[in-house]
Amino acid sequence: MAPKSDDSRSFTVPEVRVTREEKRMFELKAALYSGSTESLIREAVSQFKGETPVISCRCGQVMKRVKRTKEYEFDVAGEKYVVKVYNVPAHECACGTITFDLMFLAKLEEVIGDEVLYRLNSRQPLPEEIDLYDLLLAE
Repeated sequence: MAPKSDDSRSFTVPEVRVTREEKRMFELKAALYSGSTESLIREAVSQFKGETPVISCRCGQVMKRVKRTKEYEFDVAGEKYVVKVYNVPAHECACGTITFDLMFLAKLEEVIGDEVLYRLNSRQPLPEEIDLYDLLLAE
């Protein structure tokens, strides 16, 4: 599980281009419901529950959603260091084919690498196991 940051406002989310109408909507909803655009974004992200797409296998069958464990290997002071990540979404077919979203796996590897580096720099114990749900909840 990722520790909470000592400074909860230590990162800036990249800018997103929006229309004039969307900007006005953000500002009005933030003022009406949450007090600030930052609070509105935080609340929206914490409440968001997306759906992974339904995909078909090369054999023609619809693949079912499953969770798998992935291992990520990092070089720490010249030594191999492995972090196991549980509950990584995948799709599995009755024919035995298992697929992962490569864009998601690349982002997950980046996030895990950032966490390892953060813990090294702050002299905290390195994670050996991480549950993806803990990362998504940001607790």
